[in-house]
Amino acid sequence: MLPNRILSLTFRETERIRPNDLENIVGVFKSRKEVISYLTDLAKSNGLCPRYLNLEKPARAAPCFWSQLGWCRGVCCGRETPARYNLRVLEALGRVSIRKWPFPGPVLIRESEGHDHRGYIIDRWCLVAEADFDRDNLNVSEYDGTFDNDTYRILVRFIGNPKNAGRITPLLPGSLQKSGLPAVWQTHQIVP
Repeated sequence: MLPNRILSLTFRETERIRPNDLENIVGVFKSRKEVISYLTDLAKSNGLCPRYLNLEKPARAAPCFWSQLGWCRGVCCGRETPARYNLRVLEALGRVSIRKWPFPGPVLIRESEGHDHRGYIIDRWCLVAEADFDRDNLNVSEYDGTFDNDTYRILVRFIGNPKNAGRITPLLPGSLQKSGLPAVWQTHQIVP
């Protein structure tokens, strides 16, 4: 981000979120109303500009209405620098942002410790497949591989718990090719 450019947020409704899309997503909400409520509270509690949070329509060369009330610290009228404002926005959004995937590629999560040969293949917070495996074979039942907010929250807690480390096996990129999974799960492309 250039220091003289002001960070602006947009929101849109979507039915499916692919793993490659997650890098550009700040948060996932159930409805437009929930997004507006969240951003309004965020703006009020952090002195952010509703214009750049897409809560107020821009007016030419005029401060936002909240700035006139003293609720916005004034990035819209030059009282605050874009660099300082951008830093405050990123800090405020850190509480709701989707966490960075902590592995270099997909992982196999076993249902239980020990000799259980059943688990799930997860890639960038998305359930890719259910797996039955043994020493020589991997059989999978594929899922659509889209992001689900409830699954994400469960995985964050599960992966963050040190007691579960023995049930998580990182998979090497390309190791899923025998299973016939889509190429997107094999190449781990990053979308700019």
